Amino acid sequence: RVLVPFGRRQITGYVLGPAEQSPANTPIKFIADLLDDDPIFPGSMVPFFRWVAEYYMHPIGEVIQTALPGGLTVEEHSLYSLTDEGRQILADPELDAPTRLLLQCVDRAPRRYAQLRKECGKAFSPSRLNAMQRRGWIDKRTILRGDRTRPKTERFVASVPVDTERVRLSPQRRQIFDIIKDQGPLAIAELKALMPTAANLVRAMARDSQVAVQERIVFRDPLGAPITPDCAPVLTGEQRAAVKTLGRALGDGFQTFLLSGVTGSGKTEVYLHLSAEALKRDLPVLVLVPEIALITQMERSFRARFGDRIALLHSGLSNGERYDQWQRIARGETGIAI
Repeated sequence: RVLVPFGRRQITGYVLGPAEQSPANTPIKFIADLLDDDPIFPGSMVPFFRWVAEYYMHPIGEVIQTALPGGLTVEEHSLYSLTDEGRQILADPELDAPTRLLLQCVDRAPRRYAQLRKECGKAFSPSRLNAMQRRGWIDKRTILRGDRTRPKTERFVASVPVDTERVRLSPQRRQIFDIIKDQGPLAIAELKALMPTAANLVRAMARDSQVAVQERIVFRDPLGAPITPDCAPVLTGEQRAAVKTLGRALGDGFQTFLLSGVTGSGKTEVYLHLSAEALKRDLPVLVLVPEIALITQMERSFRARFGDRIALLHSGLSNGERYDQWQRIARGETGIAI
């Protein structure tokens, strides 16, 4: 993702590769900023995005924006606010009504152009707004909005080489030192669960070079409480026949099958067996659930069988949780996405 100049503002763009040719005699604008250290989606997805854009006759930039987790799009916006001089003018009893209404709108809180046009109605006029700016009654500033979704970081405490024979540690510091040395780096939140005063002690120990404090990226976990693992049951004859038929089709191009069975007849167990078979063949698994009310039930079944090898994507997740699940899938850390 990049931030690029577009007209009078800056917006998010996506670099898909080099241009086939540069426009002749056309000045090329510079990219304003690089928004990611690493590509946010693999290059193998670009042909798919192009196909969707062509098939549905939709701009490819909006296709990509829809495909990515929410909260990643950055745009430049102008905010209008009232100056001290504008407040003095607002106190003038002879001020005309349209000008007064416009000044009152920006006096309540900084407003975007679209908000001013909506709130002021017929009193709004671009020329009037520009005239107020020139007179110094209204201030216009540019801000970047969006890009709310970022990796979550947490502070971890790690051990450093310390000569404990020459450096005297208090009993509390010694306890923290020994825990870190035995268990490896720990989050400060975990240490606080063991020792309520750990945060203050760690701060002092870091200042005295007795431990090191590091910022690490951690995943926001949308999954519920741990679930007891289960074992695959013995399949019925109908289930075995279904697994055998569908199993032969795994990895052999697009095919459709319909499982017919009432609720509780064991269709989910067929999906679980097929997912296990797909993972054995190093194939990824996408499980589509018809409604969000069934997510919890499906999640429990798959977590009991596959543990943390599953990723979860649904409308009930926060932008941060969705971003983290997307990253786990993109990095190949999960074999199953529900």
